[in-house]
Amino acid sequence: MDLTVDALGDKCPVPVVKAKKALATMDEGTLEMLVDNETSVTNLTSFAKSQNCDVSSEQLAEEKYSVKIVKAASSAVEQPVAGGAGVGPRVVVVPGSHMGHGDDELGAVLIKAFIFALTQQDDLPDSILFYNGGVKLTCEGSPVLEDLEKLANAGVEIFSCGTCLKHYGIEDKLAVGEVTNMYVIVEKQLQAGIVVRPSQVSSCAKAGPGSVLSCLRIRRVLVALCEIAHTNRPVVWKTPGRNYCTLGLCALLRRWL
Repeated sequence: MDLTVDALGDKCPVPVVKAKKALATMDEGTLEMLVDNETSVTNLTSFAKSQNCDVSSEQLAEEKYSVKIVKAASSAVEQPVAGGAGVGPRVVVVPGSHMGHGDDELGAVLIKAFIFALTQQDDLPDSILFYNGGVKLTCEGSPVLEDLEKLANAGVEIFSCGTCLKHYGIEDKLAVGEVTNMYVIVEKQLQAGIVVRPSQVSSCAKAGPGSVLSCLRIRRVLVALCEIAHTNRPVVWKTPGRNYCTLGLCALLRRWL
């Protein structure tokens, strides 16, 4: 069966999502994706290769490209174990209303695309935690409200920090999920098998050497937490001129975090 899907004008990641859904309906055949930019061509090409499909592309006109994905009976991809089953819950942490650092307008577009992409995953997260500016995304007028409602209806827990809602004066504007506190936010992350933080990717690189050091310190704390969980005994790790023991972990967290 051959199929053509019009993705002209669609923004990332919609063309890939459409391709994924279309391929799922095909046992074999050629899927032609029509897109209007080279980035979509690149993304679709990478997606096709990840699915063990042959792929080719050509420019049909200005701002019009054809990407042909050929699916054979032998193209089946071995599916990963759902979300790393047995590892623990999947938790997404959203600490801001923008994704990444540099340009807020771009960051707003990226976080919208990120939340939409979450709705398209085969394995949804168990919980999404919103705090600081991230709580604005769960309130009335949010550009991602529809996608968050879809996730909530699918069983994903949506939590918004109550202190943060109060700080921004939007306690009465919460439109999806429930209010939570910092204890639950910390607990959810410590119990998680996978934690994803879309807004924190470039924070260390942007902020300079001092922040890089802080990030390294945080990582040492997290390593210590893992050690505690597995050994149930004090663990000592070293930094230049100092030794730290997990018996003083609480004081360390208050100082560095």
